[in-house]
Amino acid sequence: MQIQFTEQSRRAIRYAQIEASESGSNCVEPEHLLLAILRDDHSEARVELREQGCSPGAVCEEVATFLDAQAMDCGREKETPPDRIALSLRGRAILETAAEVATRFGRRFVGPEHILMALVLKPTPLLALIWERNNVSVTFPSPDQFNTQLGSNRHERDEILSLSADIELAWGRYTDAAKLAVAHAQSEAMRSGFNEIPPLFLLSGVLQESETVVTDALKRCGVDRNTLREALIDVLPTGPGFDSAQEMVFDPGARTVVFEAQRIAETLSDRHIGTEHLFLGLLADRTGTGDVLRVNHLATANFLE
Repeated sequence: MQIQFTEQSRRAIRYAQIEASESGSNCVEPEHLLLAILRDDHSEARVELREQGCSPGAVCEEVATFLDAQAMDCGREKETPPDRIALSLRGRAILETAAEVATRFGRRFVGPEHILMALVLKPTPLLALIWERNNVSVTFPSPDQFNTQLGSNRHERDEILSLSADIELAWGRYTDAAKLAVAHAQSEAMRSGFNEIPPLFLLSGVLQESETVVTDALKRCGVDRNTLREALIDVLPTGPGFDSAQEMVFDPGARTVVFEAQRIAETLSDRHIGTEHLFLGLLADRTGTGDVLRVNHLATANFLE
């Protein structure tokens, strides 16, 4: 599974910059994001609110009134051009949470509805009052529902990760667990400020889920998955900052790992590419990722036993 903001979401983020500029703010706050995703009458975010018995128009009116009052109280001038307005820390956290929500729903894209859910899950004081008053909540799917949604979205091409043609040819052979691992890697890379996914984050993604072929193989090797995850946390890098306007891609190192995983699957005559193949590709990595695994006494030979 690969994740990217849909064009509708990207457009909403740009509108949020305009909302911030017009309200005299020097950064995009969660309230600006909410107004932006509700701007389109056909937005899935509006549909979601209506289904929960909440009026999108009333919400917009209350939020706009709050922002106008805030602008008057602070006496800020409306001078900052929209394209120079960045996300606040809270605004960035909302988009990161939206990516996680999309993953939980088995989606390969972040739509306005996922941004709305993030705003419900991590509300500002004003939004918390609005959601409580209108009984707006988020219900995550069960594992069975997740798998159904995952299958129903395989045709969608509005993805977060931009796949090169050579990788995309093999994407249909990836197991659901492997796709979910890539989605986890993408989310963590975003949170750490990257638009490219390094191998270390791909390893982190592979280790996220507790019930995988990799977890069973690690147990046979005498390695605890959680211990390995803790060791990984200490070496995960921090990037310059995630830019939602840019595509998410594998960095050169991660591309090498993915190609190696595909080669290993073919060598083993395996029809599908699973988390175990990604892990073997990571074991072959000659950069920091492979070092982390070797320090923990993991090698290709004993992993395959």
